Amino acid sequence: MKKLLIAVSGAAFFLTGCLKDKAPNDFSTVGTIVEIPYSGLEYFSSASLNFTSDTITLNFSVNIASPYTLSEALTVQVNVDDTKRTAYNATGGLQYEILPAEAYSFTSTSATIAAGSRLASFSISFYKPAIDPSKNLMLPITITDAQGKTISGNFGTLYYHAIGNDLAGNYDVEGYRDNFIGGVVYVPGAESSGGYIEGGTGVYASSSDLSLNSPKTVLPNSPTECTVGYANLGPSGWEYIITYDPTTKQITGVDGNETVLTSITANSFKVYDHSYDAALRQIHLLSEYTNASGNGRLVEETMTKQ
Repeated sequence: MKKLLIAVSGAAFFLTGCLKDKAPNDFSTVGTIVEIPYSGLEYFSSASLNFTSDTITLNFSVNIASPYTLSEALTVQVNVDDTKRTAYNATGGLQYEILPAEAYSFTSTSATIAAGSRLASFSISFYKPAIDPSKNLMLPITITDAQGKTISGNFGTLYYHAIGNDLAGNYDVEGYRDNFIGGVVYVPGAESSGGYIEGGTGVYASSSDLSLNSPKTVLPNSPTECTVGYANLGPSGWEYIITYDPTTKQITGVDGNETVLTSITANSFKVYDHSYDAALRQIHLLSEYTNASGNGRLVEETMTKQ
């Protein structure tokens, strides 16, 4: 489930909140502002939930943004504030449902910033099996109490979210990349010159078994676009960009990402077939490219959702 890696850091930058909230020249007039560093709508995209396992635990901090540390301890509270989600939805654009309660848990919603310090740390765990990858889901985490201190208006909420796409999820892979010396010509239905993919004609050299790259994760960019690793080159940054129509439940287009297109012979990337069987939850892709050395590659892979 995008592009499902979380990039929210526990690191702190002391004055992000006060600079945005007031932007004074004399910081001694600011007072104490309590914030979550790298949060708010400005950092919305970095709060995307991208699962690398069934459970991910994410850390974030609450920070005192002030010219000086406090002389006494400060206890701060955080919690889910669903009014932030409804306010976000009211601005238009992609609409989000609330993340279900069984999909997350806090270690604690309260922490203390020690006297002379600036930071309190929190952690929250998210559970992939409890999340529907076809839905847009949000969990706004907000500073709800700071013992009377000012809570940042711009950096007081983390908008954890997952973008839904019917195709998102983990897939088992079957297929091959047939490698040719020199060019390859794909002729539908023709007998192959060698290898495993029907219709591949040319001077056959070798094949790569793509099942060795199972599972692959389809990551959503939006309800209509997602990405997944290309052939056996995903670890090198090669990806398919797949466009999808959720109404017809059909793949409407497939392209290579920038890494693919800039690593091969110009204009050599071709897609001969792209299909999605909603009943089987199966993606079929057949493509061709010529590498930078002028050697053709024919790639066919069938991905079945786990």
